[in-house]
Amino acid sequence: GVLIAANIAHLSWRIVFLINLPIGILVLLGGSTFLVESRAPKRSQFDFGGVILLAITIFCLIVPIVKGREIGWPTWTMLLMAMFPLVAYIFWRYEIRRAEIAIPLVDFRALAAPGMVRGLLAALMFYSIAVVFLLLSVYLQTALGKDALFSGLVFSPFGLGFFIAPFVSQYASKLINGNGLMLGLLLEVIGLTSLAFVVSNEIVELLPAMIVSLFIAGFGQGLALPALIRFIMECGKSADGGLI
Repeated sequence: GVLIAANIAHLSWRIVFLINLPIGILVLLGGSTFLVESRAPKRSQFDFGGVILLAITIFCLIVPIVKGREIGWPTWTMLLMAMFPLVAYIFWRYEIRRAEIAIPLVDFRALAAPGMVRGLLAALMFYSIAVVFLLLSVYLQTALGKDALFSGLVFSPFGLGFFIAPFVSQYASKLINGNGLMLGLLLEVIGLTSLAFVVSNEIVELLPAMIVSLFIAGFGQGLALPALIRFIMECGKSADGGLI
């Protein structure tokens, strides 16, 4: 919200992507300082075939979804979406065969680890919360007439809760026998449900209620996310860590 309101170089909403620059620089500096270098026992060939097939697969799905409604769903968008399952299957079969002779781009054998599919599905559902940020921002700006700065600041309690949670996770998780993941998900459900109640009943004048709801949801996500990622990583082998 702050970046959009600043409208640097008249880039409007596009300026928000620049926030990744300082974060990326910090990650690069931190990684080069604290992470230990490791190498595979033998060098493998780059999976060009896998890269091309994956790019085509993503193209067949994403382009129609992004552009279809805007341009009236012409025939070629329907054809691309119809091709998606076939191309995805071809990519899957190619990677399975490549895994028998070399290192594939995506090693689907990692999915065979006990609990891996369940954990990844949970992560998929977990990250679907991202739609809340979009919908609430649109609601605040189009329905209530708030500016981008106000809409961005409304989410500050969520970020604050997310930041604080990992520091107190070991104490909070003791409330339910050390299960931080379940506690975090429970708090997130409570926060989002109360937020939906506030918005649906049009009591947005009660900004403190919205702030409390977002803080609870952010705190819950801050508790649940590390526990969920740890669960998924423990399901697989360390060699598959980058893929997972």
